[in-house]
Amino acid sequence: MSRYEDFIWVGDGVSANAKEQIGKRYYSKGKRGTVVSATDLCVTVRWDSVWDSFGEKLEKGRISGWELLAALLIWVGFEYTIRTCSFFGKAQYHFESMAMIWLLLFYFCDYKKCAWLVPALPNFRTFANILPFYGALAFVLIPIGIRTGFLHFDPDFSRVLYVFLMYFIFVATVEEIMWRGVVQKFFSQYFKSVTTIVITSVMFGLIHIHKGGTFPNYSYVLLATIAGTAYGYVFKKYGLRESILLHTLVDTTWHSFFR
Repeated sequence: MSRYEDFIWVGDGVSANAKEQIGKRYYSKGKRGTVVSATDLCVTVRWDSVWDSFGEKLEKGRISGWELLAALLIWVGFEYTIRTCSFFGKAQYHFESMAMIWLLLFYFCDYKKCAWLVPALPNFRTFANILPFYGALAFVLIPIGIRTGFLHFDPDFSRVLYVFLMYFIFVATVEEIMWRGVVQKFFSQYFKSVTTIVITSVMFGLIHIHKGGTFPNYSYVLLATIAGTAYGYVFKKYGLRESILLHTLVDTTWHSFFR
């Protein structure tokens, strides 16, 4: 483990709050520092990196590298391995989705005390927060999807409510807990917001490479990466509830207007 400490010297008369802000904004070689203490003369900052996280203890309220790796391996099984079995028949995807939700929530909420993963139902304010992002995504994704041949206009509004509920419960919630609540939150411990969102969105896009058609499906990767960028920004700005709802609305629009 290559963790070390540094000291930022400050003048007399600087408040403890000011010292803490200095420490939070102090970066060195791309590594984020965690403020340890603020005395009269200096701010003590403990530096860490992504690689260091694999040697850390499993601290409460913090996602380690080993925990991220375990979550990703579970997700790979969810995407590529478990679904090859047909024990649960048509309910297979739904079963796996709920298993993923409860596994992640139980560990990260109950054991790790990760408050940002505590589930909450959307309300009117949630809809108001995400509507501008929903409009922007529709404006960007629909032309690209049609141009690449990924989307074909074929509206069917007979099951809109059913589609919304299914995607809310079994798709958007699962993917947002994993990719925003776990993966993006992990990288946010080491990088600035823009870098964190970009890394997570690219990873999120790549997991769709085997879906929706012949492999590799680069159109789906592109659309999912763009959508993931919006989900990541909404998660950073508002929280998990908003990113889940935005994700649900995008998928509901896709499956209600297009094929």
